[in-house]
Amino acid sequence: MKKKELIKKKPIDWISVENILQSILNEKIKRAPSLKGISRELGIDQSQLRAKYPELVRNISGNYLKSKKSLNVRNKKIIRNRIKAAVIKFHRLGIYPSANRVAKELGRPAIMLQKELHSYWKQQLRQLGYHEG
Repeated sequence: MKKKELIKKKPIDWISVENILQSILNEKIKRAPSLKGISRELGIDQSQLRAKYPELVRNISGNYLKSKKSLNVRNKKIIRNRIKAAVIKFHRLGIYPSANRVAKELGRPAIMLQKELHSYWKQQLRQLGYHEG
């Protein structure tokens, strides 16, 4: 049997890495990249990046979380608008806008399992004069 050849890794150019991280941090984009994605692209473990550039990594991660939260808020607003439209549609057709019916209309059968969206659906029913019970 042959001995396994040791694979020599190229040394990391930390100055270039720092410049890349700095440019990522300075970019003004809607969807900030995750540290996981950045580390994958660079071929460097996240723990190495955290150890070498804690402040840069902390700021990049913070931007990612803000971006993700903003996207989540936008998505929920879109879904609420779609729920409202579906409730009104069924109401105008003379069909009770049940949670299941509205969820199927949205093409997302489990959407009403989210407490916030289920409450919004109930609110829409009350505004149209439907009563619980």
